[in-house]
Amino acid sequence: MHKAIQTICTVLSVLLAITIFILSDQPGDESTQLSQWAVEVLQLFGFPISLEDVFIVLKVAHFTEYFMLYWIVYFSHFNRFTDNWKRIWAPVLICALYASSDEYHQSFVPGRYSSVWDVCVDTLGALFSAVCVRIFLYFKIKRKKN
Repeated sequence: MHKAIQTICTVLSVLLAITIFILSDQPGDESTQLSQWAVEVLQLFGFPISLEDVFIVLKVAHFTEYFMLYWIVYFSHFNRFTDNWKRIWAPVLICALYASSDEYHQSFVPGRYSSVWDVCVDTLGALFSAVCVRIFLYFKIKRKKN
């Protein structure tokens, strides 16, 4: 993989991690307002959700953040591992550790609390990405053999 792409992905992974940190650092009332705003924006785009669906929107956001974080961590560390198993699963571990540290950080923010379930949803987003990579590689190898 090109060194420039790896460098860009490394920068993007740091920027996404900083964004996650900043969002987690918002006090509870600001976080609630942002979540309600996100629901209103989704409603503008025609999604049939209500303000009572904020919980679902937040969980989808957690899943999506770590789904994306996995991909940019995966590509930023692509050449560091020659073993495909490590190449695929090391980013999951990195995402899970970051999710845990982010929830721990959030426990110190006024009006916020840490949640093991959020860590699970975050890790599930990264795991889903890893499964996507694994499936892609399976079909790529299968196609090469034919």
